[in-house]
Amino acid sequence: MFVVNSQFSSIHSFFSIFYHFVFLIFFFYFSFEFFIFSLKFMPFNIFSLFNLGILNPFNFCFFFFLCYLFT
Repeated sequence: MFVVNSQFSSIHSFFSIFYHFVFLIFFFYFSFEFFIFSLKFMPFNIFSLFNLGILNPFNFCFFFFLCYLFT
């Protein structure tokens, strides 16, 4: 019984680490995509920094980042 519990614990920890790793990869990829999109289609000045990736609170990457913080 102890072996089964330890195996389940190791599998659970592996999937937890794997989930966070995959989530961070997708988060940085989409934030980078929004960064490139903002540089292509937005005029760059000091006031347009909120259009660059994570700083925009209306960006869905920001929402995913908040979800990641609370998991």
